[in-house]
Amino acid sequence: MEKVCKIVKRQLVVSEGTKVCGSTNFSDLGANSLVKRQALLTVCNSKEQGASAPCL
Repeated sequence: MEKVCKIVKRQLVVSEGTKVCGSTNFSDLGANSLVKRQALLTVCNSKEQGASAPCL
């Protein structure tokens, strides 16, 4: 989960002090639907995801 959160944080250009964890909502980070989709695709396509990140 930590790797996925790191990717999402990088994709959304979240400020350094903002905490991103498994319970963080995309809306809380100011992401619109296009940004959410791009972040999800990046996670699913990333070699960093490992076997534990579920993707549709």
